Amino acid sequence: ANLFESAALYHYNSDSWASSVQPGGVSQHLATVGVSDGFFTTLRARPLLGRLLSKEDHQAIQPASGRKVILPVVIGHAFWTSYFGGRSDIIGQELTLDGTPAVVAGVTTPEFRLLRNGEAEAFFPYWTVSDPQVHDYNWRFFDIVARLSPGLTVEQARTRLKFFSEQRERADPRADRGLVVRLESLHEELFGSYRAPFPLLFGTAGLLLLISCASVANLLLACGVGRERELSVRSALGASRWRILRRLLVESGLLALAGGVVGQVVCRICLASFNAFAAQAGMQLAPAVVNVSVLGATLLLVALTGTLFGLAPALQLSLSTRLSAFTLRSGSGRSATLPSSRRLSRLLVSAEVGLSLALLVGMGLLLVTLWRLTDQPLGFRPEGVETLLVGRPTFDGSVSYAARQAVIWPQALGRILALPQVRAAGWSEDFPLASQGRQPWVVQIGIDGRQLPPPGYLTVEGQEVTGGYFAALGIPLLRGRPFGSDLPTQPHAQLKEAVINASFAAELWPQKDPVGRTLTLGPRRYTIVGVAGDVKQRGARAEAPPRFVYTPLRYGDFSDYGARFLVVRTRGPAAEALAGIREILRELDPDVKVLRAQPLQQAVESSVAWDRLKTGLLVVFGTLALILALIGVYGTVARNASARQRELGIRLALGSPAPDVIRLVMREALSAVAAGVAGGLAAAWLGAQLLANQLFGVSPSEPVVYASVACALCAATLAASYVPARRAIAVDPMQTLRCE
Repeated sequence: ANLFESAALYHYNSDSWASSVQPGGVSQHLATVGVSDGFFTTLRARPLLGRLLSKEDHQAIQPASGRKVILPVVIGHAFWTSYFGGRSDIIGQELTLDGTPAVVAGVTTPEFRLLRNGEAEAFFPYWTVSDPQVHDYNWRFFDIVARLSPGLTVEQARTRLKFFSEQRERADPRADRGLVVRLESLHEELFGSYRAPFPLLFGTAGLLLLISCASVANLLLACGVGRERELSVRSALGASRWRILRRLLVESGLLALAGGVVGQVVCRICLASFNAFAAQAGMQLAPAVVNVSVLGATLLLVALTGTLFGLAPALQLSLSTRLSAFTLRSGSGRSATLPSSRRLSRLLVSAEVGLSLALLVGMGLLLVTLWRLTDQPLGFRPEGVETLLVGRPTFDGSVSYAARQAVIWPQALGRILALPQVRAAGWSEDFPLASQGRQPWVVQIGIDGRQLPPPGYLTVEGQEVTGGYFAALGIPLLRGRPFGSDLPTQPHAQLKEAVINASFAAELWPQKDPVGRTLTLGPRRYTIVGVAGDVKQRGARAEAPPRFVYTPLRYGDFSDYGARFLVVRTRGPAAEALAGIREILRELDPDVKVLRAQPLQQAVESSVAWDRLKTGLLVVFGTLALILALIGVYGTVARNASARQRELGIRLALGSPAPDVIRLVMREALSAVAAGVAGGLAAAWLGAQLLANQLFGVSPSEPVVYASVACALCAATLAASYVPARRAIAVDPMQTLRCE
């Protein structure tokens, strides 16, 4: 049976490979996607306006068709809205795509997104499945999207695909050697990174809700014990237990409703802060809003929590067969606490302390994770570095266009380096943390003129840079030198030099100096001129690529790309340096634009934005949980001390030392705290195992975190129980005896 119902190829051109669109003579740089036939049908996409690309569109652009190439283009919804003003007559609009005549065929819907890269701005036909390069084993820079056959799971397809790949390699070893097949769910690619923190956040919010319910239940129980005489009178006058229970549940329901209203107000305030944080951190998230579903969930939670925290104390007070006789006998009006009520109170305190401990341990583990993420070396120094995406002038169709581009960019770099506000600068096709879309290459490797032993293929990553790139980013050169200033100005010139990272050098030439040796990547041979330190290209959590090759950037190829990155290490305020750079570029060519300028430190902060958000929320939840637990301990000790006021007065009057009386008052609450800590440590360990994939640089069973949190919680509860106990012995014992 076929694995896939349909499949298609696509190649995403990110910002540094953006294309220039020229409708009506106004240029615009944008991200484009070249797709094969069947791309939109595989994704079952529908157009908002016009139509999507068809098989006939792909066949029409092939050279064999003999037709003049006019590219049909499908534009993204955001680009249609921002650039064309959402015009409904956009279909048939003529434009130029990198010098090629094109026409708008359709507009995608707002929700159409391409995996891993966000929303593309234009889609154009690139291949047909029968194209020779699609079947060329050396041509591996495209991605594939496929729809599984009905009834087939991702895991089953992954197993079968691996089997077919192994069969193909045995049949034709050259075809797939070194190629690693990876099949992932599109839904997981799109939403996996965003969805991962939510089980943690839902879990911690649920724990906090349980702690709140336990705290409110304890307070209701304390208030109910104070109302024992009132409830006993109602019972004696003929009120049924169900009527008493119903009254108590209505009271708890009204309390829950008031809490829900306050919660909605706080929720809206917090959502505004969250949306501002997400926008500042560069998260690609739709604004969070309170809609009908959220309101419905809130009402459901209000009903559940009102029942949850009101039921136990209501049952305790209304169903006690001893209630009437026991309370009315104490005719002085003083409440007599039932032993079962005290046991329930201790149980609730233990639950509060245990759940709080579990939350605090999770908070501690995430705090250590965030510290390790922000404190670890990245392989470069982002402080004082600005990254600029510079778009080339619009293609004018002249034969001298490429030659002019080859002259502009080295001149610009020379003048930028002469600015007093600039320490170092370099051009590059990418920079760390902006390389989410970079695809590694599987190539045949040779060293010093000989091929590696079979299979001889390795997965390699790389980028083209100028020599100043290393100094601008603060990437250390461990051996050798960077590239010189005499970079190729001819289009597609043969590169002869390369700088490799330390891990790749150690793999190919262990215990040897690789400088001066030769490295062959497929058909290209390079001389190693330097060894750079390893760099985390994809963020703090990801490992540095083990094999990374820097090659000289060819100025002659600038005309092939929509934009390039300029990386600048500034001296003093960055605004002055950026103003000078913009002025230089404008003088060289008024059509050159700085499309985006961003401090590299901001990109670093964005890479750990989710971790900051998770940790910040857990700190808030943990703090609230601790406060609720301390309130529970304080209230329990205070209530017990009040109930035993006569006993304590007699003990003090008979000469018992005050510290002994304080310990007596605190003992009951602290025993509940000890039980809660023991249970909380076990719950924290279980929860930490579920948290393992969110941690970095710390074990889920880190003993220092557990011990620190347990000691801090015990100290806080000790203080919370000491205060009411100390107040209890401040009463004059003789006054207590006279009242009796």
